[in-house]
Parts: sequence; structure tokens; C-alpha cells
Amino acid sequence: MNLRSKICFIAMTTVFFSTVNLFAAEKIMNEEKKKATSNEQLKNAIRKLERITERAEMSEGETQRVMASLMNLENKGVSVNHALKLMKVAIKGAHYSGQEVEEITGIVIDSIGINNKADDCAKTCEVCVKNRMQVRDMARVMSAVKDTVGKNVTPGQMQVMLNDLLDKGVGTEGLTMAIEQVRKSVENSFSFRESRRDVTLVVLNSLKEGLQGEELAERIREKTQKKLTERVSERKRISKEEHKKMFPLTQKIKLEFGKESEPKKD
Repeated sequence: MNLRSKICFIAMTTVFFSTVNLFAAEKIMNEEKKKATSNEQLKNAIRKLERITERAEMSEGETQRVMASLMNLENKGVSVNHALKLMKVAIKGAHYSGQEVEEITGIVIDSIGINNKADDCAKTCEVCVKNRMQVRDMARVMSAVKDTVGKNVTPGQMQVMLNDLLDKGVGTEGLTMAIEQVRKSVENSFSFRESRRDVTLVVLNSLKEGLQGEELAERIREKTQKKLTERVSERKRISKEEHKKMFPLTQKIKLEFGKESEPKKD
């Protein structure tokens, strides 16, 4: 390599590494800005939450639990805005105690998974909180939701379904069974829409009869399982009929293909 080539190579290498360093520096600056913004949002949220706990006349110990809960949610990936909203609804709207808020936070964190993102968990839990659900019941419902989300069911769809059933006065037993039956239906390749429709129809008819609790749950299980079995059988029947219709055509194609592939006799 002559001197001119060496100089060109050194210049190009210098430009390359300068560009790489520039991109790296820009990335670090952007991350620092995001971190600073997040810290500022958290500080503002804490100040707002202090006012909420003060108005709710919470003790110092309860307030500390609520503040710790907010920071725990933020550390687990829940955005500050969603975490604050959940705390606000729980304390101001549903009047949960500091200990209950702490337990609700644990439920949200336990619900986070591959298919159930942190903010989605907070939103789903907020539905339960708005309806003043007891903490132990909330844990059961959120667990059922976690098992269902991701199987061609979105968190948003589950939130709408929960809202609808809670508005109709369905209790924990009925809720968890309804979610479970929707999951089973979807696992059998039926859409969320038709699965939810089947369950909702059973719920409405059962509520008219005055069923609640275990009786309602058993009716939901019995009727929706029967409907699912009928749907699966019908799908198999249609599949067999379509196969029979296609069979003569398939045989004809095979025969024609066989004739063409036969070697010509001299």
C-alpha cells in the first residue's frame, strides 16, 4: 500500500469511527432525556398521590404503602400515568385502604406476562377496582384473564368483556367461569367474538332465572361446553362433506395425471 492509499484509509477509518461515536453519543443523550422525563413524571405523580391520600385521611403508614406501590408498579414497567390512575381510582373512587392498594399492586405485578403487558394489566385491574371488587376475588379474575390473553384474545377485548359482565351484576364465580369458557372456545379455533356471544347469552338467560354464585358458574360451564361440543361436531361434519365433494375431483386428477405419466408404447 503506497503512502496516498494509507492516508485515504486512515481518513476513512477516522470518519467511520467518528460517525459511530456520534450515533452512540446521540443514543446516550436520548436515553438520559427519557430518564429525566420519567423521573419528573414520577415526582409529579408522587405529589398528586400525596394530596389524594391526604384527602382520603390515610394514616402515615398507609400513605407510605401507597407511595411504595406506585414506585413498584413503575419499576415493573407500568407507565407512571397508568399507575397513578389506578391508585387514584382505588383510593378516591373505590376507597380501598393502603394495605389493599398494596395487595392490588401485587396482583397487577403477578399478572404481567409475555402476552399481558404491564400497562394492560393495570388497565384490566382498574376495571375490577372501579367495580369495588374484593381483593381476593380480583386475584382470581386477573389470573383467569392472564391465562386467556394471547390465545387470539387481546387485553382490550377482555377489559370490554369484564366491564360488560360486571355491569350485568355477575359475581366472581360467574366471571372466572365465563373467562375460562371463552378461553376453551378460542383454543378450539373459534373467534373471540362468537365465543363471548355464546357465554353472554347463557349469562343473560341465567340471570333472568335468578342464578348467581356457584349455580351461575355451573350453568355457564354446562351450557357453553354443550354449545362448544355442538360447534366442534358441526365443523367436523362440514369438513367431511367438503372432503366427499372434493374426492371425485381428486381421483379424476390422479387418473388424468397417471395417463399422462404412462410411457408411450412403440
